[in-house]
Amino acid sequence: MNHFNVYLVTDPGNMAAWYNRLQKLAERTRLGIPVTISSDPRHAFSSGAANFASGHFSKWCEPVGFGAIGDSTFVAQFGDIARQEYLAVGIRTALHPMADLATEPRWARISGTFAANTGQIMPYYGVPVGQTSENVAFSYNKQVITGLLRDKYGFDGVVCTDWGIVTKQKLLGVFKMEPRSYGVFDLTEEERFIKALDAGVDQFGGETEPEMIANLVKNGRIEESRIDVSVKRLLRDKFRLGLFDNPYIDEEKAEQIVGKEEFKQLGELSQRKAIVMLKNGDPSAQKPLPLGNNIKLYVENIDIETAAKYGAVTNNPEEADFAILRLATPYTGGLGKGIIERFFHQGDLDFKGEGKAHILDIAKKVPTIIDICLERPAVIPEITKQCKALIASFGASDEAVLDVIFGKFNPAGKLPFELPSSMEAVKNQNEDVPYDSDSPLFPFGFGLPFEDK
Repeated sequence: MNHFNVYLVTDPGNMAAWYNRLQKLAERTRLGIPVTISSDPRHAFSSGAANFASGHFSKWCEPVGFGAIGDSTFVAQFGDIARQEYLAVGIRTALHPMADLATEPRWARISGTFAANTGQIMPYYGVPVGQTSENVAFSYNKQVITGLLRDKYGFDGVVCTDWGIVTKQKLLGVFKMEPRSYGVFDLTEEERFIKALDAGVDQFGGETEPEMIANLVKNGRIEESRIDVSVKRLLRDKFRLGLFDNPYIDEEKAEQIVGKEEFKQLGELSQRKAIVMLKNGDPSAQKPLPLGNNIKLYVENIDIETAAKYGAVTNNPEEADFAILRLATPYTGGLGKGIIERFFHQGDLDFKGEGKAHILDIAKKVPTIIDICLERPAVIPEITKQCKALIASFGASDEAVLDVIFGKFNPAGKLPFELPSSMEAVKNQNEDVPYDSDSPLFPFGFGLPFEDK
């Protein structure tokens, strides 16, 4: 094995030193093939199964936030900075969601939907039911990988499966993970490897038993020539990345590059630029935003010390001039669900029960400003009607949101997806058609100008 995905990261200097020692070990192996280090996204706010803690890296809005910004030059600038920070600590492959299903608002991966020019393709766990001759997951589906991706679209890069499609595993040595072998549970582990390779897979994500494939070759169940095809693609990427020229990195430069002040400032700028103004008072009334000075605030889900920089904070909403609540799109899942469901936010998009009642109660007691982080489209018609002002963010610090609310930054973001008016409308819309729900609360591309009073 000479491809690894890093999970926890330390400071840049230590990480670079660890990486160099790892390459030194690889240099001493029989063929001396350098190691390729991969990482899931580290430059945004989400964390969990497919978004890792940012650590010392610059912190930007979520990928879908760049859709709200709508500036391709700014996106390219982010890509270049992420490249510099990754390379500085030895990360050569970015396992980033690039093309995902943003047309289904309940889908857990909307916040990572982004961009173009992928170097490698990762088939997801899903089964294209009724679309190919057999209902098996994408990684086992020859008509999709070879017929569609390779033959029709001419992709000759690496196809790496999503994590853990063949064998049972433990995540971080704790969580038991059953294989996501959808459509082929009746096959043995060896037969699953054979079927995926026959489908066109080059690499198995998260698997730790390469000896199983080696034995299949030795026993004549997989042709060595088939393995050579995938090995060629994988080695070609290592050459393209310069690993055979010089796999080592400068440990001092790592500390200078990762989290560079200029990079951090641009990341903070992205958080502010992505914010969308959805409501600013009623049409016939004075606009509440931006808020003025010397006001008393009641806040929820905002750091108290941070809020105190913008106004006097009280813990009684009835004593406040304004309440500021930070919310996030609701989801279902959590305890009692499978390991994947614990990490990903998915399911219903509307606030329910006591949570919804609490928000509306606050909004009745005091003029309320709401920021909602739209990791997925939220269903918020009652909340929108009751609040005085509503903004949407896509991964932003408390400071970024408060700077907008108090007029220190004027955003110009536009919604990168529509906000449905009800869960019934969500259920009735087409999963693979963009912005087609009935009478959306806010349409795709909506965003009010943020004008001074």
